[in-house]
Amino acid sequence: MNVFEKALARIAELVGGTRAVTLVGADGIPVATWGSAEGLSIETVAAENGALVHAARAAGKASGAGEIREISTVTDRGITV
Repeated sequence: MNVFEKALARIAELVGGTRAVTLVGADGIPVATWGSAEGLSIETVAAENGALVHAARAAGKASGAGEIREISTVTDRGITV
């Protein structure tokens, strides 16, 4: 287990009910993953959230609102932060 996977396992340990934790690069590509989100594609979620982060950064810059600090999505089957 590499240092990223150890950190993700620790996060999962601290957050009750966690099914999967993924570290995603700015390009939307997963760097490391702990666990499994049954029936969900981690790669697809990562890529789509990468696009969301990119759009939010552009909106923050264009509007003068500043840097994005956090983005989360809540669906019927899970939460991404």
